[in-house]
Amino acid sequence: MADIALPPPAPFLALPVEPPIPWNRWLQSFETFILAVGLTGMSAARKKALLLHCLGVEGQRVLGALESGTTSNYDTAVELLTAHFAAPQSVLLQRFLFRQRHQLPGESVQQTDDLSLSRAITIAVRIESAAACASALTKQQIIADCPAPSPSPTISVTAQPG
Repeated sequence: MADIALPPPAPFLALPVEPPIPWNRWLQSFETFILAVGLTGMSAARKKALLLHCLGVEGQRVLGALESGTTSNYDTAVELLTAHFAAPQSVLLQRFLFRQRHQLPGESVQQTDDLSLSRAITIAVRIESAAACASALTKQQIIADCPAPSPSPTISVTAQPG
């Protein structure tokens, strides 16, 4: 079988900004790359070196800070990075990103991120509540006039006989 020449995944974090792709997705891409090019049997030291190379300059700095002057193996490095980058993000940031999301031309609903219907409804209810509160504030009404967010509605789907 011929050798396969595949480029490594794009650096996870080349600059000190928000990662362009969620950590778990990037890690899955990295591990798929290792499998695809036949490097699954490499030593742990070489695997960590490849991880460091693919992390990017800022990703390397973050891992160095997480290791606190000690050297970890590949598995520990992945655990440290997972704990750091997969940590829950700010609710305000998530709401902002949700409101900025636009469906791309040719993109189906199934291709959008892992947003469940119940989660979308919860976010929409909170956005409506925040908008009503903002409206009350711009009219210089007191905070007590702001409607409290209603609990998330329960949605049930029943199959229709066909």
